[in-house]
Amino acid sequence: MLGLKGKINLAVIAVVLLSSACIVLFSYRKSSTELKAAVETGNLDLARTVAAEIQTINEREFKMLESLANLSVIRDTDIDMHQKWELVNSATGGSNNYFGLGFYNADGIGYATTGKWSDLHDREYLVISRQGKRALMDPNWSPVNGNLCTFYAVPVFAQSGRQIAEIAAVVNATQLCKTVASITVGKHSHPFLISRTSGKYVAHEDQKLVSDGIVAEDNVSAGFRPIIARIKAGQTGAEVFYDEQAKVKYAVSYQPIDGSNWAVVCLAPYDDFYSGIGELLRAMIGIGIVALVVAFIVGFAVVNLSIKPLVRVSSAIEGIATGNADLTKRLEGTSTDEIGRVVTGFNSFTEKLQSIVIELKDPKNDLSV
Repeated sequence: MLGLKGKINLAVIAVVLLSSACIVLFSYRKSSTELKAAVETGNLDLARTVAAEIQTINEREFKMLESLANLSVIRDTDIDMHQKWELVNSATGGSNNYFGLGFYNADGIGYATTGKWSDLHDREYLVISRQGKRALMDPNWSPVNGNLCTFYAVPVFAQSGRQIAEIAAVVNATQLCKTVASITVGKHSHPFLISRTSGKYVAHEDQKLVSDGIVAEDNVSAGFRPIIARIKAGQTGAEVFYDEQAKVKYAVSYQPIDGSNWAVVCLAPYDDFYSGIGELLRAMIGIGIVALVVAFIVGFAVVNLSIKPLVRVSSAIEGIATGNADLTKRLEGTSTDEIGRVVTGFNSFTEKLQSIVIELKDPKNDLSV
């Protein structure tokens, strides 16, 4: 059966263990919640930043085309179309980012990027721009120049307000792929763009996914398809999902890009963001163990020092019980706590007992005489 010292030591260990466990659990849950919220906010902010950057790129192209469309010479119906085509192509300054600009009449017929007279009225970007609106076509292989291109188009209006033409820019789509490849998500991943209309990749670090016209929904696990559906619906969000194929948990955020049917997706392994939670838990458990060991050592020392006077009192009482005690001996005690008062009381007891024994010895001696 445990003695007083063992019981006190056991109680100290139990209290410290329980307290440490509660502190670790509370701190872990609180820190985990805060970290997850911070990561989700950071991921969503990253998606919005990338979306804003792509929007800026698109807006720059449209502003360039609209500036050309507003030139008086372009709006003049008496100027030859080929001259207008030469003028708008001079605006690119020989940039490698462009495969050229096309200039077409209200029927979608005119000079393509190569300068060849062509009927392209059924092209998606011209169908839209012929309706008097901005047009942005998903990256596609151009049958004219044989390159992966993004098509931008704007209408041209005469001074009278009547639409007379369209200007189209054929831009090197690999530049968008390079843009997203230059941005890092998590540790090693990169964002990508998909079309909310077709679901195809618009920009990806793996350009082959874009050039092959791969539909994102067909290239992901079943767990990611509901997220693709939300992306195509134009929603904004940040969440976590499990990839059954790769057996990996991922964190994903997504944001539609204003002025287009595109959306940016930031996808990276869960551990890239949340590995700190595991490290935090391990650190807290380590701190708890250290605290438990220190508390045990300190508690053991304090208990031993405190109980030691009681051990001497116990030995002295046993000595008295055997009848061989030295009643002139006193126990040392300097503390003023409860144990110190026990020692003081014992000394008073032995002193009183000694005086009684002395008083008993005197009559005995007298009787012997």
